[in-house]
Amino acid sequence: MKTIIARLLALYLIAAPAARGERLTAPGSHLRDAEGRAVILRGINMINKGPDYVPWHGPEQFRKVRSWGMNCIRLGILWAGVEPEPGVYDDIYLDRMIELAGQMGEEGLHVILDFHQDIYSEYFGGDGAPEWAVRDGGIPYDPRDSWFMNYFEPAVQHAFGAFWADEYGIQARFHEMIAYTANRFRDEPAVIGIELMNEPWPEPMVGILFDPTYMEPFLRRGHEAVSSAAAGLLTFWEPRVLTNWGFPSYISSHPEHDWVMAPHYYDPATESEWGYPGVGTLMTLAMTRRATERERMKDPVWVGEYGCSWQMPGVREYYEDLQGLFDQFAFGSAFWDYTRSEEGWGVEYPDGSELPVVDVLVRPGPVRTAGTPLSFGIVPFTRRWKFTWTGGNGIDAPTEIFVPLARHYPDGFRVRSTDLPGTWSWEWNEEDEIMSVRHDQSRLSRTLTIVPN
Repeated sequence: MKTIIARLLALYLIAAPAARGERLTAPGSHLRDAEGRAVILRGINMINKGPDYVPWHGPEQFRKVRSWGMNCIRLGILWAGVEPEPGVYDDIYLDRMIELAGQMGEEGLHVILDFHQDIYSEYFGGDGAPEWAVRDGGIPYDPRDSWFMNYFEPAVQHAFGAFWADEYGIQARFHEMIAYTANRFRDEPAVIGIELMNEPWPEPMVGILFDPTYMEPFLRRGHEAVSSAAAGLLTFWEPRVLTNWGFPSYISSHPEHDWVMAPHYYDPATESEWGYPGVGTLMTLAMTRRATERERMKDPVWVGEYGCSWQMPGVREYYEDLQGLFDQFAFGSAFWDYTRSEEGWGVEYPDGSELPVVDVLVRPGPVRTAGTPLSFGIVPFTRRWKFTWTGGNGIDAPTEIFVPLARHYPDGFRVRSTDLPGTWSWEWNEEDEIMSVRHDQSRLSRTLTIVPN
């Protein structure tokens, strides 16, 4: 009887979503959970860029995200929503966002707060900073048809320059607002970290000068603000926006081990009428550079945004190639974004049914690795999936792998390992589609292969 009860308890623990309130650490190149397992965050963005700045999503959408094998949400939060007047914080807005993050946590999702900006502020037709924090130098603003080109408008450039130079204490106010927000969220355990700024625009200098002169001090002050909550929150940071296309970052390493690099990737080809050419030269350069920077900085890499319209020529191959690189380098990622659209952006049609992109986003992958993931991914021209990891001999917890049975292996699958028979085992939780693997503790590394029936 005791054996049966123990077995049922074990199955329950496997089936249960990730423990709500679990903060992660960043002691090296990978995030780690309390057991020491490497955690790869895969998720999606949710945001409302205009008043009242609270996303429309609810528990139904959060459960869908979990069913897609994702374990995190990048939750957009707006400076204009938090501090509508200098030194005046909107606690009602923050209460609503804390409640939303809590609902995400109830579904077993980690939450990263993203202080979002586009074109600096709503004042310029974008989002981010409140109007009182805009210093445009009295320069007239003439908006352009292409939203991104508005970054080059002199009034927008002046506003960014004033922010980076901390004119009138604007940047100091921003960091005080970050600290206030971190302390408000300190008791919401679903929130694991705060991303300081979405797509920082490098005005007034080129990267090799901008990064050490303006970006580095900004990040250090932001890290102090996040750390002031003393709640184990991680500091997520995005390199200046032009690194989206593979340019290097000149930020120095972070000895505190509670930083996560959160770059974006948007391929210029996705904005052209020809679409993706089928050769991922630029994306390979960008991801290889981020992997090199990960080793230099010892910061885990989590690609906070990637996406394009499903109507783009070559879109399926584009996503498969890009996600293949995420897998190759064991990067986390968050798709842009949970939107309903007829035009092919987002993940759902207006009636709530899935866009075809969901079938591409849902793919096998390790969630928690007892050790360090080396490489994983779908073997070309087959539906086999291979995963190699090393170490983990002192970790008394299984490796957990998401295996989307219905979408990838409708006829079932077999599991093979390079560990010797009798030295490893696996269990399957059908509800969450999670495979739990206990490996041979005597070996330095092993490779597990999922073979379709």
